[in-house]
Amino acid sequence: MSTANTTSKAEAEAKANPSSDPDPGPDPNATETGGGGGGNDTGTNVEDVLEAVTVTHKPARLSGGLAVGCGLLAVLTSAPATIIALLIGVFGLAGLAAGQFVLESRRAAGVGTALIFVGVLVSGVLGNSEVLVTVSTLATILAFDLSQNAFSVGAQMSSATDTTRGEIIHAAASFFVGSVAIVVAFAVYFVVGTGGQPIAALAFVLLAAVILSWSVRS
Repeated sequence: MSTANTTSKAEAEAKANPSSDPDPGPDPNATETGGGGGGNDTGTNVEDVLEAVTVTHKPARLSGGLAVGCGLLAVLTSAPATIIALLIGVFGLAGLAAGQFVLESRRAAGVGTALIFVGVLVSGVLGNSEVLVTVSTLATILAFDLSQNAFSVGAQMSSATDTTRGEIIHAAASFFVGSVAIVVAFAVYFVVGTGGQPIAALAFVLLAAVILSWSVRS
């Protein structure tokens, strides 16, 4: 009799508390809604990550601008000698600027700088003064060095990175080393030279001195 009463009491409690079901089972609607929301969040996160790691590499603008400025100085100091040197220099300057900012090609910029130096040599052969040849040679070498540095910085750093301080330090160091080498080579040219040397030879002497100095610095 007591067993029957206990069973009846348990059944009555179960009916009175239907929410105490230990395993109501999954809600299909809730599962479907949650899954859809989770999928959208995952897709958005992946897109954000991909956008965050996307970087661009371009030649450094400051060094590139300084290179073109030095190239322009080299062309202008070669111009008084002859129109031929001016035309060659202008073509070289156009190649340097295009390679730096339009094509973004290290080779094109190098070819442009080489043409500028050809203009310097032509101006020396055709009667440009020693002082102007010295200035134009230094300007050409600085144009080449700064141009190459612009591409090197651009390859190592993204375009969003501020590299101004490093570029300024590099430009100042190159100018100092180049100026010292130019002064020494200029003095040697006049002290050791026996006279009657072509001015173009001075440009080669200056170029060799600067290259040697930069090699030692490296």
